Amino acid sequence: MAAFALAVLFLGACGAIQSEREELGMQLRALDTRLRALESKEGQITEILARARSAVVYIRGTYTFVDASGRPLRHVLNEAGEPIADAQGVPLVDLTGTGSIAVTNYCGTGFLVDKSGELLTNRHVAEPWWEDEASAPLLLSGLRPVFLRLRAFFQERAEPIPVEVLRLHEKQDVALIRTIGWIPTAEPLLLMPDSEPLEEGKAVILIGYPTGIEALLARLDTDERATVERATKGDYYLMVEHLARLNEVRPTITGGYLWEILPNTLVYDARTAAGGSGASFKAKNWL
Repeated sequence: MAAFALAVLFLGACGAIQSEREELGMQLRALDTRLRALESKEGQITEILARARSAVVYIRGTYTFVDASGRPLRHVLNEAGEPIADAQGVPLVDLTGTGSIAVTNYCGTGFLVDKSGELLTNRHVAEPWWEDEASAPLLLSGLRPVFLRLRAFFQERAEPIPVEVLRLHEKQDVALIRTIGWIPTAEPLLLMPDSEPLEEGKAVILIGYPTGIEALLARLDTDERATVERATKGDYYLMVEHLARLNEVRPTITGGYLWEILPNTLVYDARTAAGGSGASFKAKNWL
């Protein structure tokens, strides 16, 4: 009887061990499945970022103001031929000035949304004098803004591409521009469909050119930066062209979370700065 009871206990223990082994096996298989899924997600993120980077462009523009006859604003010079500035150090400009043309240089970001070369950006990038306090007095005086240069820098091309403004939103800070004389081969970024709801707490990535040329130069070591500055004599536009030939005009990527969804505003904590206007924004459940 004791031997029979011992056998029953032994068989019960074997059954429990077998059950635990099967449970452990299931847990290991489930863990393996999760790890494979995470590895797949990481691969997808890498692929998404590589594709997105090629569709995000650096925009640099130069503009001035002209009168009805096309005469541009120029710097006012003193008798020694030097530019004159006011008490705050702001250079004086006038239509009768004899100095160089008074221009404004700026930068921004755009991203490809169509295979024909159309790019989405902010209106204040496509029309930098829009709602600009410094430009308001000039516009009120009847002067007209004109671009002297508006270029986009793509990852796949060493030379900058001229772009033209297609459409401007009447009220919102959104604009559509297009490449001139060249069609990029990069895959356009898909806009989020209206049917897919945004959710607070989603991970987001922001791809663009915050701080503009300074962020690009910061990636170089001291000797490389000195070489670029000597070769371009400190001209920012020539610097960007030089960096483009070296394939150094690459967008910055920052990550964060979507914290609040308002009627016309998305609040997120991915870091950006001046020059990042028009950047690509993606909200995604990574894991």
